[in-house]
Amino acid sequence: MFNKERPLRASKVVASSIALGILFAAVSAPAVADGEVALAVQNQFVTTFQNTRYQTANVFDAINGPGVRLGAAWLIRSKHGIQGRIMTYVPSAGDPYTLWLVVFNRPSECATTPCSAADIANPAVDASVFNGSGAISASNGLGGGVINFDFARLAGRLPRDLFVLVGDPRGLFRNRGFAAEIHLVVDQHPPIVPGADSWIADLTTTNFPGAGPSFNVAAAIFLACPGASCPASVL
Repeated sequence: MFNKERPLRASKVVASSIALGILFAAVSAPAVADGEVALAVQNQFVTTFQNTRYQTANVFDAINGPGVRLGAAWLIRSKHGIQGRIMTYVPSAGDPYTLWLVVFNRPSECATTPCSAADIANPAVDASVFNGSGAISASNGLGGGVINFDFARLAGRLPRDLFVLVGDPRGLFRNRGFAAEIHLVVDQHPPIVPGADSWIADLTTTNFPGAGPSFNVAAAIFLACPGASCPASVL
């Protein structure tokens, strides 16, 4: 699904920018009543996640294509944010996996529908690939593994330190929560040796889309839904 010949770097997962923004504002702003602070935080959350839309998608084998389904994913969209979960079979149990969000802010500029990896290089698409999460897989009882990832992202510039793997550093643009096309990609890493430094590297970074021993194993695609409702997965 994605070109695996160029070595690219990624970073460790960092705290949500909205949480840090609230913390810094609370420290630097003039003293106000606790009730006023709580109301301001509540209003900020409501403004971001009001008028949400729910969308589902099949999870398919990233190597063999949409014909091989491995699980399911869901997405909650708002004007300025996205959050959701992907649940999928993976090749192994007890190994590290990372989740990567691929956001095409202007999918109408993509060469195909759905957008493809080739569209990431097109500046008109305003695409961004960035870290979503990392976890260790569990056994699926059938000789392989299973893994669930929860993720959330507010619109706006992503944290520094290579958090953005490739593309626009703003990640999801403001006002594009409904209009963006969202791809979720699960990346498999080599088994971790207990006590080795790779615990950090393999759970918070990746070679996606990949040089080295990591590779894409599962993906889900959420088409844009600028209308009154979101389309379910057609793959």
